[in-house]
Parts: sequence; C-alpha cells; structure tokens
Amino acid sequence: MIRTFVVAALAWLNFGASDPLSDQTIHITMQTAHYGPVEAIVEFDQRRGVLEGRSSSGAAAQVRAMIIDPRAASWRGDTLLRFRVRRTQGGAYAGDVSTPMGASAVAFRWSDDRLTGRIDSGPLAGELSGERHAGGDAPLRNYGAVVSGMDEVLPAMLFNPNLLESPAFRSYRQGLAQVAARARDDVDLLFAAELGWTDRTFSHFGLARQTSAEIAASVDADARPSAELRFDGDIAILRVNTFLGQNAIELINESIAMVRTRGAPSLIVDLRGTPGGSLAAKALIEGLISGPMDLGWFSANAWWRTHDVAPTRNDAFATAPSDFSDPQAAFETLIQSGLLRVEARPGADVYSGRVFVLIDHETASVAELAAAALGGSERATLVGERTAGELLNADTLPLPEGFSLLTPLADYSDARVGRIEGVGVAPHIEVASSQALQRALELARRGAR
Repeated sequence: MIRTFVVAALAWLNFGASDPLSDQTIHITMQTAHYGPVEAIVEFDQRRGVLEGRSSSGAAAQVRAMIIDPRAASWRGDTLLRFRVRRTQGGAYAGDVSTPMGASAVAFRWSDDRLTGRIDSGPLAGELSGERHAGGDAPLRNYGAVVSGMDEVLPAMLFNPNLLESPAFRSYRQGLAQVAARARDDVDLLFAAELGWTDRTFSHFGLARQTSAEIAASVDADARPSAELRFDGDIAILRVNTFLGQNAIELINESIAMVRTRGAPSLIVDLRGTPGGSLAAKALIEGLISGPMDLGWFSANAWWRTHDVAPTRNDAFATAPSDFSDPQAAFETLIQSGLLRVEARPGADVYSGRVFVLIDHETASVAELAAAALGGSERATLVGERTAGELLNADTLPLPEGFSLLTPLADYSDARVGRIEGVGVAPHIEVASSQALQRALELARRGAR
C-alpha cells in the first residue's frame, strides 16, 4: 500500500500536467542578430519531468529535402525548433533549444502570461519573448508572397541575371516555393533559405527580417570594437573584427596614425575571420599606400543588358576611375552603367613601414578586396590560408511580409589577381591560421618583407 502511494506520488510530480506551460501554444519572437526578429509558433508539453516545446513546422519534410548545408547534414528531425527545459527554483526555466544547425543553451521565465528570456548562441541567439497564441492553425504570414517577391527583385538587381537560369538556382527556387506553400511560421522559410543555399552559385545571398541599416546598427551596438590595436614590443598588431559600422573607419584611421607616431618598424594587420563590411576597407588601404592605386572594377546587372560576357580589364580601364569619395554617386554610376573602375589614393596619415596581412579561409568579402590590393601590389606580405572567395557587393532589398533579401548587386575583379568570388586570395606564405600571427612576428623581427 505504501509503495503504491509513493509510486503514484512520484508519477504525479514527474509526469503530471501541473506545469503552467504544459499544453500551451506560445507565439514566440526571437530578436536575433543573424536574421532580425523571427517569430515562431511553439507547442509546449510536459514529458517525464521535462518541458518540451516544438515549433509547429508545417514544412519540415520539405526543408529536409532542400538541405545541402553540412551543418545540418545529419538532421532527421520532424520539427525545426525544439525546446527542452526544466523548471528551476523560482519558477524560471533552463535547458537547451535545438535547430538543424545545432543546439544552444536557453533560459526564460513565464510570468503574467508572458515569456521572457534569452538564447545564448547559434542563428537564433538573442532575447526572446512570447505570449499565448490566438491565431489558430493559420500561417503567421503569406510566405508564398515572399518567394514571389524574390522573383520580382532578382531579375532586375542580381549582378548577373543569367545565373537565375542555372540548374542550381532553379532547383533552389522550386524547393523554396514548396516550403512556402506549407510554412506556418518564419523559421520554416528562413531555415530553408539558408540551409538549401550555402553558396551554390554565388555568395552574399539569403533571406532575413532586417535591413542593411539595422544590421549596421547591430554591429555598432556590439561590445567588441571594429578594430583593435596592440603592440608586441615595437611591432604593431591591428586586429580588424569587421569593416562594417560607423566607427570602423575612425578606429582604423586612428590606429594607423598611432602606429606611425610610435615609429613601429612593422605592422601586422590581422584579417583572419574578418567577415567583410563596407568602405572601412578603403581606409585601411589608403593608410598604407604612398601613391594612387588601381584596385579593380565592379560589374552589375546593367552590363548584361547589352553584353553576353563579363567585362574584361580593357573594358574596365576604358572608363574613368572612382575613388568612392562620393559613395552614393559611385553606386548610382555602377547601377546605371553596369561597370565601375575603382582606385585608392593615399590618406592623410600614411604608414610606410613593413606590412604583413594575416588571412585565412574565413577572411571574406571586402576583407578579401583589401588583402588582394595590398598583397597583389606587393605593399604587404600575405600570411596564412587562402581566403573564402566570397567577394560580391550586396545589399538587403525589401520583400513582402516584412522580409528582406540579401542580394549580390555587383561582382568584383581585382586589377592584379582577377575575379575573387569562388576563387579566393592566395597567401604569399602559407601556414595554418593558428600559426599565422607567430610566423608574421618572426618575419617582422628578422626584418623580412
């Protein structure tokens, strides 16, 4: 009798439906840096003492059929977002949240019919909030309209519209339409767009729910500075975390001026893992050159309206160069004519000592432009690994239902090494990324160039 009572009591404590979130459907909003604000419908249920929440993914099978991203190659789940948490003292919840890309720690509270908390890492990292869902089984948005919006934007804006007819893109577009037809929340479409692409045909492409201005603002809000300068003895080391953000140009200019003032014989510019950015890369180049330098040329959609092949070096150098002193005017010229040659001119404070640039397989976008310009012109010695080969000029364009499309608007070819997209920039001295700084320090101390 006593044993039966104890077993029954344990069963009630561990498996009962006493948790206030059990059997609840919650409309959750995740304020992510990766995508912007992402909304999902999550159904919670208590199972064996664990509170489990599953996004009501209407298109999990269709997403799985699209996956080519190695991060999700082994995923076989039937939901794209799964919470597994336990209630802690004080009524808070802690555990993990898993997606096809992996798992992350999560903690939240449920109080006064409101959920508040945070996801620690991964594509959905950021603050989250939620409330009871009152929308029934209807999708949160018209996801088919989002895909149709892509069909309107890309032919007019993609740097080479001929790529839309490639088998890879046509397959991707078909899969995305199938996901959109069954999607119930943002997670369905966003994950399909990312996991089904992975630079199949070109980089700098994907769906989000934020604009370029919002992305830049999030970078400025990041506690980590865009650039950091330190010294190892008399050798200067400039770490560039990103070329994006309002303070990046200022920090780079201030750093180069400090290196010059200190009289450092060598400068090591660390671009390992630098994901790119914008015009701050021009500030770095112009702080290290003694005379005008032809960088290369951009080509855009308008070029293909009157040509069947990509522009050559002769085509580019038949045009007047731009130094991007007026970025808006330069961009308008590029969009209208489809071709823009670019050059750099020395800045106010130019450093003339030895320069080493560290690169690796995660050095991408405009960081590759800087590496190619400095390395190809023999102004700097490149140390490390071949870069990512993801150099296209891109912007986010608005789509229906609050979505945006990161779209590559222009291709780029360096004046010395040629096209970088899909190829990358090779180092002069090849070593593993983890050994690149030590190798550059050794060369700098020996006085080698």
